[in-house]
Amino acid sequence: MIEKVMNSGLFAGIAALLGFGLAFFILKLSKVETPHEHKAFYPIIVVVMILAYVLRSAVKAMV
Repeated sequence: MIEKVMNSGLFAGIAALLGFGLAFFILKLSKVETPHEHKAFYPIIVVVMILAYVLRSAVKAMV
């Protein structure tokens, strides 16, 4: 049981880091001076985390 909780926490942390990096990269490419203050920053992170969760569910269903 604890292993599942640790795996879920690790997955959420990795998804958050990927979302943060991707949001920062996309906004930097858009020539935004301060990406972390842009209004689209957090929605991009949320979308990446949702996509990561869906992908994890799809992989679990295939295995």
